[in-house]
Amino acid sequence: MRKVIYSFLLLAGVICTAMGQSEQIDSLHAAFDQKYGLDMALYSGKKYSKEVHPIKGHPFWLNQDEFTAHVFIGGVAYPNQRLRYNLYKQEFILHYEDYNKLPHQIILNTEVIDSVRGKDFLFVKNALYPQINYPFLSVIYKEKLACYAAVKKELHFQSQGEIIGHEFSDQEREYYLILEDKVYPFQKKNTFLRIFPKKKKRAIRKYISSRRIKFKDISDEELKELIAFTERILN
Repeated sequence: MRKVIYSFLLLAGVICTAMGQSEQIDSLHAAFDQKYGLDMALYSGKKYSKEVHPIKGHPFWLNQDEFTAHVFIGGVAYPNQRLRYNLYKQEFILHYEDYNKLPHQIILNTEVIDSVRGKDFLFVKNALYPQINYPFLSVIYKEKLACYAAVKKELHFQSQGEIIGHEFSDQEREYYLILEDKVYPFQKKNTFLRIFPKKKKRAIRKYISSRRIKFKDISDEELKELIAFTERILN
């Protein structure tokens, strides 16, 4: 009888210990979920490592510094993430710290990102226009007409001069207008005007001239206003 009682007490002690450990594990999971969300969608990328040591330039959007933006994956928002956008690779790099405050950089999984949104910019996944050969597009305007910009950098090898090595180009943009579900690329005034009916071109050309718009260095705001004006006269 004593052996039975002893065995029962021993078993009860093991169960209580296991329950206590389970509660500790659950609390750790809760802390992890609170910090990183209920899934690892955001952190499913691969480790980032610098592949090229250029003699000139860098591959990143704007500059080499981090920027803060909201990342949307599967309809879930991951706010205020620290990012860099590698224009040469067309990849977003996430900067974060682990539980021990150690810094890490991972390349986010391009396939699962819906959009990256900042205070004055929006990059969306290019899921609708296979003829535009870029995974992400910068949204310039989106109403009845839509206008996107593909932003890129190229890598060249400098084989002449005192210093030989790789160098990155300046940031380049390719523009696309979506009109009645058709994609029209444009870079200059003439290719932009060519998109529209002849009877509408005069008003568009007059608008461009009156505001002294130069397509070579057109700003997003100038282009947005131009597309909005063009949309009004097309209606």
